Amino acid sequence: MNDISPELKKLYQNYNGDIKKLLQENPRLDYLYALSEIRENLLDWFEFKPDATLLQVGSDYGALTGLYSRRVKAVTVLDPCHNNLSFNRLRNQKQNNIHFVNNDLDSFISEEGFDYIVFCRFPLRTLSGHDSKGQRTFKTGRNADYCNFKPSGIKVSGWCKGGAVLPFQNRVKGTFMRK
Repeated sequence: MNDISPELKKLYQNYNGDIKKLLQENPRLDYLYALSEIRENLLDWFEFKPDATLLQVGSDYGALTGLYSRRVKAVTVLDPCHNNLSFNRLRNQKQNNIHFVNNDLDSFISEEGFDYIVFCRFPLRTLSGHDSKGQRTFKTGRNADYCNFKPSGIKVSGWCKGGAVLPFQNRVKGTFMRK
């Protein structure tokens, strides 16, 4: 998928943040996917704890970042794509509990830990358990890279209590959420 963040940023600024008008006058499917507020329905049902912290892996144009910031105490958005983070920051500039980190999951270290970890549009297909060093490992479907939850890196407080929300695809390529 192409990164349309620079286009979205220009359009968003030209329309002064009026997403409805932007989408009416620019009816592209990829713009609708990136900007539609209806995407919040994907996790609107989830009962986040209000005093929790959340790590969002993948910025995803900020489509769900606003929802998270309204539901939890603090959100950290982690994405290696500077353009995507920049648009997310612009889109959610009124929220004061979002921290944006331009990095990837393999290099990211946080001493605080998170109550929830949410993967956005992450091509996860197989949970592969733990590697030989005891690191929790997820295998990505696209290029077989590994993203590790390193004991010295991300500390997942309450892995089973809050947990991770992961997108998986079924045999017909329909995405469903797994908690």
